[in-house]
Amino acid sequence: MKDEPFIAIAKALADPTRRLILKELRAAGNLTCSCVCNLSALSQPTISHHIGILENAGLIHVRKRGQYHELSVNEKALTAFAGDLAAPARRRRPAPARKSRT
Repeated sequence: MKDEPFIAIAKALADPTRRLILKELRAAGNLTCSCVCNLSALSQPTISHHIGILENAGLIHVRKRGQYHELSVNEKALTAFAGDLAAPARRRRPAPARKSRT
């Protein structure tokens, strides 16, 4: 995974409210925005803000279904992020030794 999407996902997941939304979406499969609003005491605009951040990070899909917005987790992005965290760090090759000029 490239640095830019990785950082966007990490920042999105840094907030406890967004992690809760993502967990609830994964458990349910998909939810409408109004269902997500019912999970928290936060206002609808605040929930919409969090949903926007999750969507911009690529963690969720938002589909318009009539007057509702249906949310679902982008499992591919979440798996790629988790896999990148689990992968061993890449080591740089040591620079070749310089020859002395004596």
